[in-house]
Amino acid sequence: MLRIKGVGPVYVGWEAQSNEPKGFSWAWFRELTPPWRMGHGVRLRIGDKALQIGRCRKQPLADDPSALTQLGGYDLAATPDEIGRWGQNAAPPEERPPA
Repeated sequence: MLRIKGVGPVYVGWEAQSNEPKGFSWAWFRELTPPWRMGHGVRLRIGDKALQIGRCRKQPLADDPSALTQLGGYDLAATPDEIGRWGQNAAPPEERPPA
């Protein structure tokens, strides 16, 4: 898990266990807890550890911020049981013939 420390528009991240195969890559992060920052930069893998450095900024928040809204997700009208039946050859509600 990436641990982030930020000062103003700059952040540094450290990951103690990284399975990434590349030594150098472009990187990004998005916080799912306050202060809700988002950033991009570079990532350097050193052995099985990784160091990430870049720029970040706080994101505008929704009225009720949560991890789901920060990821761009939304609540579905279908229940978990209905979604489970979709995988068992049952069509989703919008594709079902009228009853």
